[in-house]
Amino acid sequence: MRRGQVTVPSAGIDGARLRERRSELGMTQAELSRRSGISQEAISRIENGRIRGLMQPTQDALAAALDASVAWLRGGTGDDDAAEAPSSGALELAADEA
Repeated sequence: MRRGQVTVPSAGIDGARLRERRSELGMTQAELSRRSGISQEAISRIENGRIRGLMQPTQDALAAALDASVAWLRGGTGDDDAAEAPSSGALELAADEA
């Protein structure tokens, strides 16, 4: 951390949302750990509600690894907040249009 720079915990990620998205992607905690750089132990603790306040860089890393927005992982709803994986039909449609 740079001198004078302060990193503070922000709103927590919803552990159930984290687990839900990870499961949707068929990803293990170990795989999410490799992709995000967050320890598997920390991921387990977040999913089980034992860690709540996460630093913004941690939230950003988890969201990026899960292809989801931080807002959605915090419990947000709606199209703007959720980064849902496209269905296979949507992928086929996109391929047909190309």
